[in-house]
Amino acid sequence: MKRRGRDERTLKMMANFMSHHEAGMSIPEIAKKYGLTSRAVYYRLDEIAEAAGVTRESLLEVIQPPRIGNNWYTKPVEKVNTAEFDEHLVVVRADLGKLQQSVRNSIKVCDDFEAAQTGGENE
Repeated sequence: MKRRGRDERTLKMMANFMSHHEAGMSIPEIAKKYGLTSRAVYYRLDEIAEAAGVTRESLLEVIQPPRIGNNWYTKPVEKVNTAEFDEHLVVVRADLGKLQQSVRNSIKVCDDFEAAQTGGENE
């Protein structure tokens, strides 16, 4: 005779819970994988935590699994050529200076236009 809530699916889920949890699966995802309700999994968290030597609260936290693909943090760091960087910085500063001057010129054109329209009353 089976004890209530201890069918094969539940026992399998309990045995594999930690590996699924550490892989980043949520409790609803784990429940679905074993054809159980989320409630059935939550009901067993104390037993799972005790068997794994962790707290129940830690099982409620979602673990972010390592991302496959664009792992910038695992790629080797490229050395920066500081002389090249300085050259690019000079160009960027020059372009910013040109942009600032262009904005100033546009503002002056607008001010001149407004003054011409109002007959210079605002000066």
